[in-house]
Amino acid sequence: MASNSHVKIGIIGGSGLDDPDILEGRTERYVVTPFGKVLMEVAQGLGVKCHTRGTMVTIEGPRFSSRAESLMFRQWGADVINMTTVPEVVLAKEAGLCYASIAMATDYDCWKEHEEAVSR
Repeated sequence: MASNSHVKIGIIGGSGLDDPDILEGRTERYVVTPFGKVLMEVAQGLGVKCHTRGTMVTIEGPRFSSRAESLMFRQWGADVINMTTVPEVVLAKEAGLCYASIAMATDYDCWKEHEEAVSR
């Protein structure tokens, strides 16, 4: 999934990732620029199913979200829950580095109740 939006929770809040100067005049969010198109093309070329849009929630780790938290994030419209992407984006931006991330679902939690959980 190429994340085009994120939710700031806890220490992530106030990261500056919603700075209007960063997004001004852009047709896509900075999270997928400049690598998003290339990553999508490579994934499609390899036959990997890849979603081109999604909202990512970053929680403080190292831990999985509880079922209650996952249900709340789902109600908020989240597509992926992770522990590292937004802090990495912030650090890369501060260091002037280009950054790309690839989100891969490993624990469907409340999204697919019939799937076995990664942790209990």
